[in-house]
Amino acid sequence: MSNDFAEELKRRVPIEVQIARDGVKLQKAGSGRYLALCVFHHEKTPSMSVSNGMFQCFGCQASGDVITWMRRFHELDFGQAIAEFQGISFMIADM
Repeated sequence: MSNDFAEELKRRVPIEVQIARDGVKLQKAGSGRYLALCVFHHEKTPSMSVSNGMFQCFGCQASGDVITWMRRFHELDFGQAIAEFQGISFMIADM
């Protein structure tokens, strides 16, 4: 898998769209910033921030880009995570 392809994928797939697609409720917290309950540990108050193509939980320290999100949330390896994105129609049309 080309590193250029992975970088292009991260640029084209908005992380907040993928996280919402995975059923996580995002709360707007400013311009281009969202908060959510972290799915990687139990909590009652949102500690996961999503902005600038990255997610970061201030509770459990989970963090990363949209590919890391797919790997952790769906328990996939890198190749499997990339393959999941190939089904997104707007990606295929432009690549």
